[in-house]
Amino acid sequence: MRERYGFLEGVECMKIKLSFTILIWFLLVSLAVAQDAQEYYKNGYLYFSQENYEKALESYQKALELDPQFWDAQYWLGKVYEKLGNIPEAMAAWRKVLVVQPLHKDAFQKWRAYARSEGLSEKEKERLREIFLYQSVAPSISKEEAWATVIPYALSLMGARDIVSLRLAGAIMRWAGRNVSALFSPYEKPCYRRALEILKEDFSQEDPYLVYEFLRECLVRFEGDQEISNLVDGVLKVVFAAEAQVAKEAAEQIVGVEFRAYQDRVEKEALSSLDGQTGPRMEFYLKEHGAEGGS
Repeated sequence: MRERYGFLEGVECMKIKLSFTILIWFLLVSLAVAQDAQEYYKNGYLYFSQENYEKALESYQKALELDPQFWDAQYWLGKVYEKLGNIPEAMAAWRKVLVVQPLHKDAFQKWRAYARSEGLSEKEKERLREIFLYQSVAPSISKEEAWATVIPYALSLMGARDIVSLRLAGAIMRWAGRNVSALFSPYEKPCYRRALEILKEDFSQEDPYLVYEFLRECLVRFEGDQEISNLVDGVLKVVFAAEAQVAKEAAEQIVGVEFRAYQDRVEKEALSSLDGQTGPRMEFYLKEHGAEGGS
C-alpha cells in the first residue's frame, strides 16, 4: 500500500511540475510576443516620424498581428492611413479603438474630425425616429453601428434648422453619452440650444403643438440650467407676441397673453411690464366682428 501511495504521490508531483512548466513556457512565449509587438510599435513610430509611412504601416500591422489588442498600435495605424490618404481605413482603425476604449480622447478627436453621415435610407432614418423620438421601439444598436452610422448621422443633424432634426440629434447624443461614450455627453445641449435659437428667430413654420411640447421637454431635461431656461422664456415671449399680434421688436417686454371671449367678439391682451410697472398693462385689443365695446 505504501508503495502504491508513493507511486500516486509521484504521479501527482509530476503533474504539478508539468503544469508549472507549461505555465512558465506560456508566460515566456507571451512575454516574447509582447516584446516583439513593442519592437514593431517602436519601429512604426520611428518610421512615422521620418515620414516613411509605408514602413510605418508595415510595422504597426506586424505589431497588431502579434497582439490584436494593442490599441495604441491600432490608433497609430489609423494615423498612418490618414497620412496615406486612406480615410475609410483610418476611420475603421479608430472605431476599433473606440468600441473597446470609448474614452480614448486621441482616437475620438481623430474620428470626430472625419465622422460623416454615410447617407442613411429613409427606412433607417424612420427607425431612428421611432427609437429616439417616439420611443416606440427599444434601442437595439451595437456599439459598432453607433460609431459607424448612427452617431455620424446625429452629427449631421446638428446643423439642421428644424425642431424635429435637432430633437433627434439631441436624443441620439443623450443615448450615446450614456451607452457609447461619455465624451458625447456635452453634445446634447447644443442641439436643444440651437433649436431654441432658431425658434426665437421664427417659429411660424413649425407645428404649434410640437413647439410647446419641445419647450416643455427642454425645461424638464435641463431643469436648473439658466441658459436653457432663458432661451425658453425668449421663445415664449415671441410666441405670445405673435399670438397677440405685437410687433416682434416689442416681444421682449411681453410676459403673457390674456384671451377674453365675449358673445360678439374675442379680445387678446398682451401683458407686459414696461416703464418699470410691476403689474400687467393693456397694450391693445383685437376686436372681431366690428365690435367696439366690452361687456
